Amino acid sequence: MKKYKYCDADIADDILNNLDEARELIEQAETDKLIGDNYAKLLYEDFNNMKDRKELPIKAKILIVDDDEAIRGVLKAMVSKLGHDTEVAENGISALEQMEAAPPDLVLLDINMPEMDGNMVMDCMRANEKLCLIPVIIITAVDDESNAIKNIEKGVIDYLPKPFNLKLLTARITSCLEKKQLVEWKRDIQL
Repeated sequence: MKKYKYCDADIADDILNNLDEARELIEQAETDKLIGDNYAKLLYEDFNNMKDRKELPIKAKILIVDDDEAIRGVLKAMVSKLGHDTEVAENGISALEQMEAAPPDLVLLDINMPEMDGNMVMDCMRANEKLCLIPVIIITAVDDESNAIKNIEKGVIDYLPKPFNLKLLTARITSCLEKKQLVEWKRDIQL
C-alpha cells in the first residue's frame, strides 16, 4: 500500500484522480473567502506534491530509552532501517536531558531502569509543556496490567511487552508517526 505524507493511499488516490476538481474547489473557496488564503495555498501545494512525488516518506527522530545495551542496539538498528534518525539513552535522566535539548518525534521507553524509571520519565514529560505532546511507546518486560493502564492514562500511545515482535513494533511506530504528522499538519493549517 502506498503511503502519503498526510493521508492513506485511498484518500490520496481520490485526490489525485480529482485533482482538477480539487483545484477548482480551492480557487472557488479563495474567491468566496470560505477559507483563508494560506489554507488554500497549502492545500494546493499538497495536491501538487502528491501528484509530482507520489510517495512522501515520513522521516522522524526517535529516542530509544533502555538500560539494556543489547536491546538499545536492536531497536536502533531496526529504527534506522526504517529510515529514521535515532538517539539512545540508557536511563531516564539522560533521556529527559536529551529531550529538553532537542525534542524527538517519538520515544521508545523502557519501564525498569536505574536512576529514573520509565514511570517517572512519563510523569516528568507530562508535566513539561515542551515534552508533554511527544508520543511514547513503552516497551517493557514488566507484565503488570495496572502499570500499563496507569501509563496509558498518562498518554502512552502503546504498550508492548518484551520480547517484542519487530513487525508489530514497526507497524506501531509507522502508525504513530503518521498520526502525529497529520495532527501537526492540521494544527499548522489552523494557524
